[in-house]
Amino acid sequence: MSGITLGSQPVVSFNYGMGNAERIKKAIWCITGLCVIFCSLMMVSTYTLSPFYVGMFTKDAAIRLRSVRYIKIFTAMIVPLAIQYPLVDETTALGHVRRALFCSAFRKLIYFSGLLLLPRLVSAEAAFFSEPIADILAATMTTVLFLKTFPGIVRETEKADKNK
Repeated sequence: MSGITLGSQPVVSFNYGMGNAERIKKAIWCITGLCVIFCSLMMVSTYTLSPFYVGMFTKDAAIRLRSVRYIKIFTAMIVPLAIQYPLVDETTALGHVRRALFCSAFRKLIYFSGLLLLPRLVSAEAAFFSEPIADILAATMTTVLFLKTFPGIVRETEKADKNK
């Protein structure tokens, strides 16, 4: 996803500089859609192929079952992450780096908090839930923040376009 979102930042930045709000909206919509499709395909692959992948490293049935289970838990909320990723990177492209940094740091804070707290509060295996919890909470926070602030960014862009 990094390649998709970072590779498309110049498109968003250029159109922001040109004051083309419609192209910005279309670009962000397409980038997010592409990330969701990519992550959905990867999730299906992970859920279907993980037993084969794990089998390359161990023949022990108990370890295989446990590993596949942990892989599925860890990647359970990867699709919401496919929304958070482009919104953070394209917020950066729009020149709102502090907001993007907050969203990124928020996800990492939740993840590390889960890694530290879940094993103490529940069990060592609960640490695998840190990733999906961070993914869904960060995606929700980022989406809400983006939807709240993006109309103002678009208005800025349209004003800049009218002043040219």
